[in-house]
Amino acid sequence: MSAPLAQRNPQMAMLRPELGRKRLVDSSKARTQLGWHPRSIEQTITDTAATLIAKNALGR
Repeated sequence: MSAPLAQRNPQMAMLRPELGRKRLVDSSKARTQLGWHPRSIEQTITDTAATLIAKNALGR
């Protein structure tokens, strides 16, 4: 079993207090003024996995 991510990457330890927190955000200004539209969750996960694989960032 590998070490937790926060032990391998100290920057990730800073995110620990944020885990489980719900943030209320509003993207309407980005949508209306910039024409921004988020990608689907499925596409985001697929793209993230492809990038991690391409950069050999998953380790073994």
